Amino acid sequence: MKYPSVYLMGPKASGEVLSVAYAGPGQHQMLGPRWSTPPRDQLDHRVQVHLEGRGITTYRGLVHVDEGAKGAKSFVRCDALLLDEQSISETKPYMEVGERDARIGHEATVSKVATTSSST
Repeated sequence: MKYPSVYLMGPKASGEVLSVAYAGPGQHQMLGPRWSTPPRDQLDHRVQVHLEGRGITTYRGLVHVDEGAKGAKSFVRCDALLLDEQSISETKPYMEVGERDARIGHEATVSKVATTSSST
């Protein structure tokens, strides 16, 4: 399990988190951020995972914006690279947004390495 936590303090604070994970044979990696975003603060989180040998990753991130946290911003990007046909990448974001002008985003991509076989 990998759940980084960030506490932003003071006006216009910002933070950035880069998480890298590998799930190989028999592994199930659970990851995702936990943070609350105060007014005018910004936090970005980028997750990169590589999977092979039936590896599994599950992203479960929580972004919480309180009512009154005007101008809060948060963006999460999850990128997965599958190195075989059996591995699995799951993305399950959870967002609690109590302020109408907050800008919260989440993006997920999954790519697979092409494998070719040659016959001679």
